[in-house]
Amino acid sequence: TDLRHVLARSLLREGFSDEARRLIGNDPSKTPAERMMLAQAALLDFDAPGALDLLENSSGDKALKLRADALVMLGRHDEAAQMLLLAKATEPAAAEAWRAGNWEEAARLGSEETRDLLEELDLVGENGTETASAEPGQPSLTEASLQRAQSLLEESQAIRTTLADMLTDVAEPSADN
Repeated sequence: TDLRHVLARSLLREGFSDEARRLIGNDPSKTPAERMMLAQAALLDFDAPGALDLLENSSGDKALKLRADALVMLGRHDEAAQMLLLAKATEPAAAEAWRAGNWEEAARLGSEETRDLLEELDLVGENGTETASAEPGQPSLTEASLQRAQSLLEESQAIRTTLADMLTDVAEPSADN
């Protein structure tokens, strides 16, 4: 059994879900380790609901991370972030909070750069809490953030154009020299 588990884990690492399943077998009384390996195989086959079913009574950080992977596959990023937090995986939890649009949680869990970016985009205030909704008649926070980002892109393009023109002038000396 131990050799089968070692081989199954190796097969799963390499992406061979069917072969790993064959090694683990279909015995209805699976051990928790076997259920986790079968959940990994389900995830490799993009069967997130099947993986969640297999992990139903599993505990521990590895099970939480596998649940989070399944939830991500289902687009349930907020729930995935919570699973990752329980597994003490703060950085991936911050990424999932970001994907969920939970700016306050992304700022709380994320790096200093993430917090700075969220502040720059006016999605959170300096204290890391979400900024208030826009006044009636004003663009929404998302629209305002997109407008600010577009403005920054246009400014960057103008600077690059100016630099390119300056470099062209330096590279092509005038006929007076």
